[in-house]
Amino acid sequence: MKSNAVRVLTGISIVLLPLVLLTTAFFISVLTVRANSAGPGGAAISPVSTVSPQASIAAPLTSLADFNRPQFTYRLPLVASLNISSTAGLTGTQTLTSGLAITGSLAISASQILPGELLTAAPPEPPLKRTSIPLVNFWLARTPPAPPETKLVCVAPNLPIPSGSPAGVDSGVLSDAGRFVQDMDIQLRVTHPRAGSLTARLTHQESGRSVTLFEQTGCSYPDIGAILDDEASLPARDVCFSTPAALAGIFLPQQPLGAFDNEPAAGTWTLNVSDQSWSSGGVLSQWCLRMKVGEKISPPEPPPPPILPTEALITNISGRVQKYNLDCEVRAAVDWAGFFNVPIDEDTFLNQLPRSDNPDRGFVGSVYAAWGQVPPFPYGVHAEPVAALLRQYGLPAQARRPLSYDQLRTEISVGRPVFVWVIGNHSLRFQIPQYYLPFDQELTIVAPYEHTVLAIGYTPTTVTTLDGGVPYTQAIWQFLGSWSALGNMAIVYQP
Repeated sequence: MKSNAVRVLTGISIVLLPLVLLTTAFFISVLTVRANSAGPGGAAISPVSTVSPQASIAAPLTSLADFNRPQFTYRLPLVASLNISSTAGLTGTQTLTSGLAITGSLAISASQILPGELLTAAPPEPPLKRTSIPLVNFWLARTPPAPPETKLVCVAPNLPIPSGSPAGVDSGVLSDAGRFVQDMDIQLRVTHPRAGSLTARLTHQESGRSVTLFEQTGCSYPDIGAILDDEASLPARDVCFSTPAALAGIFLPQQPLGAFDNEPAAGTWTLNVSDQSWSSGGVLSQWCLRMKVGEKISPPEPPPPPILPTEALITNISGRVQKYNLDCEVRAAVDWAGFFNVPIDEDTFLNQLPRSDNPDRGFVGSVYAAWGQVPPFPYGVHAEPVAALLRQYGLPAQARRPLSYDQLRTEISVGRPVFVWVIGNHSLRFQIPQYYLPFDQELTIVAPYEHTVLAIGYTPTTVTTLDGGVPYTQAIWQFLGSWSALGNMAIVYQP
C-alpha cells in the first residue's frame, strides 16, 4: 500500500506532465524561430524598425495571430515576414492557431524576424515594408561668429597745441564697439605752420599700448590732412608736400597700428600731439578712428618681396582723350580693355554702369558736371563697379584696394598695364582724403579731383602713366602720394 507521500507525488506528476509536454513543444518552436532568424551563414540580422500593421484600433503590436481581449479586437494581415520591436511580447493567456494554450510571457528580440506563414482568417494582403531608422547625432548648435564691422569714431576738439611743450595736448574718444580690433586707421586734421615739428601718438588707455604715428619729420610746410594706414605704400616720414597740406593722403605710420590688433575695441583712445619746437603753435582740429572689429585674428605672414627687373615699360598700348568731363574711368576702362583685344564703345560702357550716391556702388552724378567735387555731388565711380562691368565683357578684371607698389610693378613687368585711381590729371596733384557715408551706410573714402590713368612703366626713380593716350613720367614719390589719396585703388588683369 502506497504511502500518502507517494500518492501526492504521483498526483502532481500526472497534473504537471501535460504542462511539461506543452512547454517543451513551445521552446522547440522558439528555437526554430531563432534558427530561422539568422542571416546567411548564421550571421545575425541587423535590427530594423517596426511598421505597425493596419488594425481597427491603433495600439502597440503584441501578438502574432488573431486574438480577443475583453475590450479590443485586433486582426492582423497575412504576412510573409514581420519585424518585431524590442518591446513586443506575448503576455497573458493567448490561443494560437494550433489550439494550444500557453500561460506566461514571451519576449522576442529586436533582431528577430519571424518567417513562414501565419494562417488566419484574414484575406491575403501585401507584406509589410521593412524600413530603417538612421542614427541621428544630436549636438548643440554653434552660432557662427558675426562678420567683422567697420566702426568710425570722430571728434573735433579744436585744441591749441602749445609750442615747445613735450607734454603737448591730449584728446580722447570713447569707443563702445564690441569684440576686438582687426584693423585700424587714423585720420588727422592739424593746423600748424611747420608740420615737421610735430609728434603724434595714439594710446589705448585700458591696455596701456601706445603707437607713434609720426615724430618730427622736419618738413617745413604747414598743416596735416592725412590718414595713417598700415596698408599704405609711402611712409609719412618721407612726405613733405607744399599744398594742400604737408601731409595730404594716406601713408604708413612710423610704428604699425597693427600693434592694436586683437585688443578690445571698447575703451578710451587718446591722441597726443606735441610741438617740440618754439614755433607759433597750432590747433588739433579733428581726428577719427576707423576700426574693423570682429573676432581675434592670427596675423598673416608677410609675403617675401618679389624679384623684379629694375625697370619695365609697356609700349604697345594706345588710348584716346575722354569724351565727357567726368568719364575718365570709362575712357581708361575702354583703353585698358582694348590693350587686351576687347573692343568696347565708350558711350555704351558709360550707360551700362549702375548709378548711385556711393562711388563704390555706381557712378555718382552727371558726366557733364564740373570736375573736383566729392559725393554726394557729381564725382565719378570707383574700381568695384567698373571691374564688375569689365568682367561682363569677358575680361578677368579684379578691383584691388590697396594694391601695393610691388604688386603694381609685378603686373607691369609681365606686360599688363594697371588701371589706377589718382588725384589730378597728368600733373598728379595731392588732396586730403575724406570719409564719406552714403545712404547705404557703407563707409568709404573720397577725395577731390579724383582721376584715372593706366600705369605702364617704372624705373628705380620714376613711374610712367598713360592719360588720354598721352604718356607722362613722374617721380615715384609724386605718383605714390597722388595714388595714396584713395587708398592705392586699382584694377588688375588676373586670369
